[in-house]
Amino acid sequence: MRLYRLSGEEKYHALLKRYEYPEMFKILKEGGDPLSGSHTNASIPWIIGAARIYEVNRKDKWLDTLKAFWDCAVKNRGYFCTGASNAGEFWIPPNMMGEYSTDRTQEFCTVYNMVRLADFLFRFTGEASYADYIERNLYNGFLAQQDPESGMPTYFLPMRSGGKKTWGSRTRDFWCCHGTMVQAHTMVSSLIYYKDEESLTIAQYIPSRAELKISGTPVVIEIKNDMKYAGSGSLFQETEGSEHSRWAYSISLRTGRPQRFMLKLRIPSWVKGVPIVTVGGERRFITGDVVADGYLKIDREWDEQEIKIYFPVELTAEALPDKPEKKAVMEGPIVLAALSDNVQLTDEPRRALHRVSEHSYDAWPWLQSHYVLNNGGREVNFIPLYEVGEQPYTLYCNSVKLV
Repeated sequence: MRLYRLSGEEKYHALLKRYEYPEMFKILKEGGDPLSGSHTNASIPWIIGAARIYEVNRKDKWLDTLKAFWDCAVKNRGYFCTGASNAGEFWIPPNMMGEYSTDRTQEFCTVYNMVRLADFLFRFTGEASYADYIERNLYNGFLAQQDPESGMPTYFLPMRSGGKKTWGSRTRDFWCCHGTMVQAHTMVSSLIYYKDEESLTIAQYIPSRAELKISGTPVVIEIKNDMKYAGSGSLFQETEGSEHSRWAYSISLRTGRPQRFMLKLRIPSWVKGVPIVTVGGERRFITGDVVADGYLKIDREWDEQEIKIYFPVELTAEALPDKPEKKAVMEGPIVLAALSDNVQLTDEPRRALHRVSEHSYDAWPWLQSHYVLNNGGREVNFIPLYEVGEQPYTLYCNSVKLV
């Protein structure tokens, strides 16, 4: 399809026709499940190819095929708290994640390939749910499967209690995930901003800077975490009853000349409570009547403005579909790992876990998303899954009723 798109030569289109509709697509069209037990990285390239075809010809047949695959792979199958639906590079049968919670779950190439598919679907439809899926996999796949010390990847991400990540080496192995990890991180910048001639969408809140054009007008946009450094003499403090938060952002926007367009800010599905947004110093609470389809939409003339946004968050628990007594703890999109192999967790983690803060002269003046749990007389630390290096950890804890 790429050759046909670039050259327009019919011979490439004829070759495409020979391979364009495999048996998997026919089963999807009939509402069946061709994925369970099949190889993930053999099936996803087919659907990526279908996405490329839709990019060129915009025929509904191909968009319908993409959505049918997504429903089968994600919506109807369910997924681990991290976002994955595979074990040993094979699709897990629908809602059987507990049975497959072993050392060989969440193969990284599958994570990357499914984010690619979600990116296509987000660009084709604009539906915020695809960006939510991408966000979860960025934190708990892209970051969690790369060693924070050596940069090496882990092929699989263990889901069993007391599991340990097995990191690749520099000289003794070269998994497919070594190459995919490089591709994944070069892709991240393309997942933040999306634009057309009339609007600019912020899909991911990742510190970044972009120079682009909307209706021919140059636009410079930059996202930063709205937190003070320790050496600045003051700390970020939310005045609406919350404390310092990693979920506060400052967005600066400058245009070459005054230009009217719509700025769409994704309001993540994990937000608990009322987001707070200020535009040019004017503060307002965001209520349901101005948030549509997962976005806050601001249609105005822009020149040079600063936007601040704060997303309130709570700790939540997500259960395995086939083992509801096993639950994982999440802070927004981030999975928290318990540094233990035996953890009793109440049904209300926001009451059982207590935040850990630490002031320092490092990059951040406090630990981010760190908590402690009193587990039958002993303390268990919960940290973001992406910070786990060599330690044994548990994602799904044994659930007990709150006394």
